[in-house]
Amino acid sequence: MSVIWDERLITRQRAADMCGTWQLAVDHPYLRCADCTGNILKLPAEGKIVDIDGLISATVRHMCMNHGYSLSGAQDG
Repeated sequence: MSVIWDERLITRQRAADMCGTWQLAVDHPYLRCADCTGNILKLPAEGKIVDIDGLISATVRHMCMNHGYSLSGAQDG
């Protein structure tokens, strides 16, 4: 999974800072939110890879859509 970043929406640095302490749980084949157990990312099949941008993007997407965080940082949580 590769992600094309649009720095006008959120920078890589802001995304990494935003989800850096978010707790995740592995429930093969899914990476889940430790808070609500919602799916964040389906882990790739053996031998396939996911890059860190994809992991961060999926985590930020989940935080915004399911937990009320905003890309700008206003009203997080």
